[in-house]
Amino acid sequence: MRTIMLSVILFIACNTVYAQQSGFTYEGFEKEILKFKPQKKNGVAQDKFDYASMILSETKKATKDNPDNFNLADYFNVLFAFLTLNIPDDALDIAYKKFSSAPGSCEYLIAFKDKVNQGKIYDRIRQRYMADLGKCNGIPKAAGLSAQKNDHSAKSPLAKQLEDILQQDQKFRTTGIPNADLASKQKKLDIKNQERIDSLFNVYQTYIGKSMVGEKYQNVMWIVIQHSDLGRMEKYLPVISKAVESKELPELNLKMLIDRIYAIKYKYQIFGSQGGVKLADEKTIQSVRVRYNLK
Repeated sequence: MRTIMLSVILFIACNTVYAQQSGFTYEGFEKEILKFKPQKKNGVAQDKFDYASMILSETKKATKDNPDNFNLADYFNVLFAFLTLNIPDDALDIAYKKFSSAPGSCEYLIAFKDKVNQGKIYDRIRQRYMADLGKCNGIPKAAGLSAQKNDHSAKSPLAKQLEDILQQDQKFRTTGIPNADLASKQKKLDIKNQERIDSLFNVYQTYIGKSMVGEKYQNVMWIVIQHSDLGRMEKYLPVISKAVESKELPELNLKMLIDRIYAIKYKYQIFGSQGGVKLADEKTIQSVRVRYNLK
């Protein structure tokens, strides 16, 4: 998976016909995105336009301008950008279908549930998103942050532990309804999960990732860390970084953890995964990318 980005922009002037309104098709969507050149629409903030243009360029680099290289992260990035820049419903519908039908979409549906449920920007897709999330939540025994099957490790004792940890992590988060009492109950479960992750790390002395538990549970340790306190996030940051370097965990997870840490410490982020948090200046962004070997 690739990093969460705020990707592509699609409108021209406020009172003109949207140039790509009939140009986006489901079958040719990837090729059309790679050829797309954004034009600023009246009412779209310049900083959003500039950042989205950069993300479009990053998407092209990440896919190597090859439509066959699009993956779940790319589709999510396009979808988020379409929402940000308020593109027409027909194009948004295609983008959402591409995202929701991509392998492993439950991973993102679960991970970004709170943001989608609360953020106004998601109003146009919230009903569909929550309906699809319900299908993910209905998978027996919380199939996890990935809907992809990986039978070789799914039944191991370690995988079963992570499956239970994931169930506890999502127990009160999957309601989709803000509730102080449920949040308090979830906090207690989160603390227990963090203690369990600490114990597992003390035993294995490494990130419990793809080679140990398969793709199905490779994100579990990360999501517990992501839901923890700043001190624990900073403690495991080098561990997550090493896991990404060794292909035990997707690069996206590291970028999201970095964004969470920077948002808490400095009130800005690097990669754009934290809603409502401003981006750092370009010099800081490049410095962090170099430090963690992230393109």
